[in-house]
This record gives sequence, C-alpha cells and structure tokens, in this order.
Amino acid sequence: MVSIYASHLLLRRPWQFDRKAKHVGFKNMYSFEMDERTCTLASLSPGQVYEDQIKLIRKNEVGMII
Repeated sequence: MVSIYASHLLLRRPWQFDRKAKHVGFKNMYSFEMDERTCTLASLSPGQVYEDQIKLIRKNEVGMII
C-alpha cells in the first residue's frame, strides 16, 4: 500500500487519466486497471501513518548500528 501523495510522485499525475481511474470521494480511494489487474489506492488512517513512521525510524536505527 502506498499513500496517495506518494503515488503522485511514483506514478505521476497522468495515471489518473491514462488508466481511466475511478475516484470514490467518500472513501478517498482511486481504482484502476493495470496489466489486467485492478489496483486500488487508499489513504491511510492517522494511526497507520504513525505505525509506518515508527517502523521506518526503527529500520533506520538498525541500519545505522550495523
């Protein structure tokens, strides 16, 4: 899962138009087909963002020690 903001950087904005993306405003989700598979981009909850940041910090700390 990738945050929607990161997906703009990774996929660039034209993916919304080139892939015929569907936006569900109520759930803040995008879905599109790519390589015969349906991909869904969903925003993370604040708790999920916090957990993800903690994991990244711990991973960087372990990488610095070695």
